[in-house]
Amino acid sequence: MPLTPPYVVLMLMLVVVVYSVWSGVPTIGRSAELLFFLLPVIFLLVGLSLLYGTHWTNLAPILEYGWKPVLRGSFSLLAFPYLETIGFLFLVPELPKSKNWSKAVWIGSAISGTMYLLMMVLTIATLSEGVMANLTFASYFVARTIEIGDFFQRFEVVITVFWYISIFFRLVMLLHKNTLFLPLVLLGIVASGIIWPNFAYLIDFMKVWPLYAMIFGIAFPVCLWIMGKVKKLKT
Repeated sequence: MPLTPPYVVLMLMLVVVVYSVWSGVPTIGRSAELLFFLLPVIFLLVGLSLLYGTHWTNLAPILEYGWKPVLRGSFSLLAFPYLETIGFLFLVPELPKSKNWSKAVWIGSAISGTMYLLMMVLTIATLSEGVMANLTFASYFVARTIEIGDFFQRFEVVITVFWYISIFFRLVMLLHKNTLFLPLVLLGIVASGIIWPNFAYLIDFMKVWPLYAMIFGIAFPVCLWIMGKVKKLKT
């Protein structure tokens, strides 16, 4: 839809988000139960389809430049999306067994990390490291290469569905328990074209984003934890 303004797509997406937040935690939970099983199915479908065109020689040599580039690349992945899991803490008071929330977060992070790793390996094996390094969204591009016969193709649409489901829950988590979520949504629609005007700016911004994410992903929770411990000592 090249002639459709981006704000129209954003508004359609945010209407669903606002309705979910307005309906409360039970509605969000039921949505997660329904859509959770769809994500592994999509992932397995894409992953198994990529096996048809993989060239495992593209993975060699492994760790050619040592661990330093790997750790440097993992730093941005730590900030996006793992430091954003702090948003799940807002749901802890709503859980009937709030003591199990840490286990759920750890298991979810391990599953998503495994999915990231497998998709990265399959993408490199299919496209090669040189091609992948020059792509903005490598997983979206590699899905376009899937073509088995004359009917098994156009998998980038499936990747888009995967992205929209994950973005939906991220927005719901960020807006949950915020009494000003309607004004925030309206400001977000207007500011979306200003904060990230293009992909080149987005890539440049991701260089400093990990440092900013550590403020609310590490420093802020640690401060709250220390304040809680001090409060308990005083009482």
